[in-house]
Amino acid sequence: MDRKTSTLVLAGLLILFVMVISLVLYLSNPPRPVWQLTQVWRRTFSQTEILKGINLIGDKTDEIFLAGPSGVAILDSQGEVRFSATFTDAKATLGDLDGTPPDEFVVVRRGEGASWQADAFRGDGSRLWSRALPGLAEPSRAVSVDLEGDGRREIVIGDQQGELVCLNSDGSIRWRFTLASGSSDADAYIRGLDDLPLGDGRMAVAAATYAGDLVVLDANGSPLWQSSDTAARLRRLRVYDLNGDGRGEIVLGWENGRVEARSATNGEAIWQTRLGQRVQEIRDVELNGNPSDREIVVGGKSGAVVGYDARGANLLSVSVGDKVKRLAGADLDGDGRDEVFVGTDGGWLYIYTAAGERLADMPLEGTVLKLDTGKRLAEGDLLIAAGDTVGLWRVTSQRPPWWYNPLVAGFLASLVIAGLAWVVGGISPPPKLEYSAEEMSVEALQAKRKMLIESLSEMRRLQERGEIPPDAYEARMRELRSHIARTEAELIKLGVEVKREVAQCPNCGAPIEVGADRCPYCGQTLL
Repeated sequence: MDRKTSTLVLAGLLILFVMVISLVLYLSNPPRPVWQLTQVWRRTFSQTEILKGINLIGDKTDEIFLAGPSGVAILDSQGEVRFSATFTDAKATLGDLDGTPPDEFVVVRRGEGASWQADAFRGDGSRLWSRALPGLAEPSRAVSVDLEGDGRREIVIGDQQGELVCLNSDGSIRWRFTLASGSSDADAYIRGLDDLPLGDGRMAVAAATYAGDLVVLDANGSPLWQSSDTAARLRRLRVYDLNGDGRGEIVLGWENGRVEARSATNGEAIWQTRLGQRVQEIRDVELNGNPSDREIVVGGKSGAVVGYDARGANLLSVSVGDKVKRLAGADLDGDGRDEVFVGTDGGWLYIYTAAGERLADMPLEGTVLKLDTGKRLAEGDLLIAAGDTVGLWRVTSQRPPWWYNPLVAGFLASLVIAGLAWVVGGISPPPKLEYSAEEMSVEALQAKRKMLIESLSEMRRLQERGEIPPDAYEARMRELRSHIARTEAELIKLGVEVKREVAQCPNCGAPIEVGADRCPYCGQTLL
């Protein structure tokens, strides 16, 4: 195989290796879209407790409802203020009070002196009714729930002393209930409050104190069951229909890291697990792509984000390295599984796939207070309250360019290898530095013989002056005599008469041919 052929074969093997590696890289990690978040608009709003995209005036687009201790505001889809009002120590909730869309909102706030009152408003800011709430302490939670199933929601308010007050949709007081049982004032406040479907068209209310007192109340305010857990303090109470049977399950998160789902019927634990750190937030998401059931994501104080299915099995586990403040889910890529949005105390937003791969992260302007992916907002829109600002962000994806591909990189590398191989294979071999006697002309052979004889003489002079070691002298002399003999033999073969050079034997003085190793007369070995 000549040099060019061997070069091209080696290049072919190298190209095959490069393309195989490129294919393996492509199949194991194909190019993915790059996700980006762009702020559309931002507004100032302090201490946001409610942030929701919802239709409040009956048009085709959602408004943005904001509520905090100092007041409420309604923004249009471009972030412009449509209505705002200032209150003191306010708690708010949304719901349909008159049985016809769109929803209204209720603000429970400090009235005259130490009294508290509830005010209901339409989406344009006009007041529906106002109700004094005698005996109510500072409110800690408020929720709307359709207890009658008539399309009109009642309002349930929980205060800092474990009291629950239910108002009818017209503002009249429906019932009261005291939940705190032997708890200290510091632990008695209503920490969790949510509406609870019972599965047969009936609705109930689930409420819990920070001390761990839990109750489920029917439409008349009577307890269906009640429990108390003093082993830890409660952080979160949420109600979700996890198994898709039409009945809600009560999901609880505790300061000792316990996460559990309880039956709405009797409060018995359906499953229970440990997060390993204090629970900070719980939200429902779609992680397994099966819409017949529901999954939850739980965030912890030390940054853990863990997803559980309807039976408590772990589906997702990542860490953001900071206290989790808010969680949300939305299906960004249309694969039937939600991406998980995580907002932290340090002011960062992270987006993960249902499998736990981080898609994007972004610093914000302060602690993340609220996240809302919006059910009817434009696709890819995200509402974020961070620090003293509220903004609309657009989540977009960009496909990498076609050349951002390991197969393309492998192909280009193969072209370079092939080009280099062709160039190297086409280079002529260097000329020979030595030629054998058979490859030389008569003139060249004669010149070579003369040069060798001169070298022989020079070696003798060096030896006589002691400038060369005996072993080296002997080896070189034998080599020169061998070259002279081959050169003369080739000249004779070409028909050239060779006149032998003669010298004297150092032993007997007889004439001998140059190049001989031994004197033919006395047998003296010649060096």
